[in-house]
Amino acid sequence: MDIDQVRAKNRLCPENRGFGVYDAYMGHAVASLRSGTAGLSCIQGNYFPELVSWLCSNYDNSALRKEVDKVQQFFSEEMEVMHKDYPKSAKYYLWKKGMNLSVFTRDSGNSQVSYGMKEDMEKLERSYGRLLAQIPGQL
Repeated sequence: MDIDQVRAKNRLCPENRGFGVYDAYMGHAVASLRSGTAGLSCIQGNYFPELVSWLCSNYDNSALRKEVDKVQQFFSEEMEVMHKDYPKSAKYYLWKKGMNLSVFTRDSGNSQVSYGMKEDMEKLERSYGRLLAQIPGQL
């Protein structure tokens, strides 16, 4: 959905208690949250659950505006690599971080990880490290 569609749906939610919009598009995550979205339901949460959670908790914190903008920028810049080869790439990324899980997917039918995917995930990890250095003490 584009941000105007999200805003229109959010305007309908106060009339329906117990119902909220959870946006999946991280390209406008902050704008979506500011428009009243109940939360985010994005594939990026499979890579960085702590970062998505932090963004949902701090998107409207004026003292952290620069940090929020940096997180939004990170998600926008890295969106393509996180979508590429998903969900295998997310499983591989989490496995590299120490989670005991297989990278097997029904879609691929195997557990093979290409050199290109490994390289992309290494670049993503370096980019995440640079982000963390820019928002010290937040995660």
